[in-house]
Amino acid sequence: MKRFIGQLLLFTAILVLFLVTVLLLPPTPRSATSGINEKLEMDRLLKDVKSPRIILVGGSNISLSINSGMIKDTLHLNPINTGLSVNIGLSYMLDNTLRYLQSGDIVVISAEYSHFFKNLAYGGEDLAKIALEVSRKELFQLRFQQLRNIIPHVPNQAFTKLKSSEYFFTPDSPDIYGLDSFNEYGDNVSHWNLPGRQVRPINPLPTECDLFVFDLLSEFKSKAETRCFLNNQLSC
Repeated sequence: MKRFIGQLLLFTAILVLFLVTVLLLPPTPRSATSGINEKLEMDRLLKDVKSPRIILVGGSNISLSINSGMIKDTLHLNPINTGLSVNIGLSYMLDNTLRYLQSGDIVVISAEYSHFFKNLAYGGEDLAKIALEVSRKELFQLRFQQLRNIIPHVPNQAFTKLKSSEYFFTPDSPDIYGLDSFNEYGDNVSHWNLPGRQVRPINPLPTECDLFVFDLLSEFKSKAETRCFLNNQLSC
């Protein structure tokens, strides 16, 4: 029995070491062109864009549907579109926005319907990609529930780097989710001149709403107000 347990622990240790080693490899050529890498540029915008600012928070519903140039021209505010993917999770979107919040910012939160069901507010595959490849420091800033959500995606994230298709591929044309799809405000504009597509509704629709999502929104509001109070800017 002791021998079996010892061999099992050795096998597990070797497997974990293998996964960690593969995860530490540089991004594959295909992965490096993925739109999820736009996260770094969006963080730069959140850090460097001057007030007055309007920050748009959401998933691809925000990324694909906003014309920030019109917002800037009509409202005379500097727009920052942080929308990327629903699978990043609303919790991460709010926490990441809070890090860069400035006094006087206007934050528009447009959560996707999916964020209110099946624990998706704490992220999934795309959050794993951010934390394990795009910006690895994020891994140490995630909540416990976010870590639980991304663990199932770790093996796939690792083994994807071993696929030949990640190194030898023909880019999609057009690739509306590619890194080159975004404009200077963070809008995904690659689809603007494409013909429309018929969208099928989700079926069956979820029935039980995750009430903790409202706690996340309330928490964000409270922390944002506290941040403004500490800066003596109650109008934030």
